[in-house]
Amino acid sequence: MPSATKTFQPATNITEAYNAVNPEQPLLPGDPRYVDCSPWRGDEHIVNMIARRIIRAEAARPVQHLKQLLAGHRGCGKSTELLLLKEKLEQAGHLVVYFDAALEIDMNDVDYADILLAMMRQLDL
Repeated sequence: MPSATKTFQPATNITEAYNAVNPEQPLLPGDPRYVDCSPWRGDEHIVNMIARRIIRAEAARPVQHLKQLLAGHRGCGKSTELLLLKEKLEQAGHLVVYFDAALEIDMNDVDYADILLAMMRQLDL
């Protein structure tokens, strides 16, 4: 995957455009290929909205247990947005556990215990 530090060259034809896109790899924060689509969605940037909800829920007394769902078709940018959210929350002083669940969990047989154990393994690294 091209890193955000490399010089970005726009594609000049359909073959170059196709080869530049890999839906298996999320874009890292700062990647020049990232396009903020919030102006076309009609609301604020999803990362800012979720980050604000997480920070406010944590600051509430008693602490609110917040659940967020980010859904979309394969390759639409969910992981890219989550990496942006991770960076924003870390900058605000939060500990973020981010990992590829498909590499840690049998996606055909998932329960809460599997997810919690996978998260604990990440904290142990």
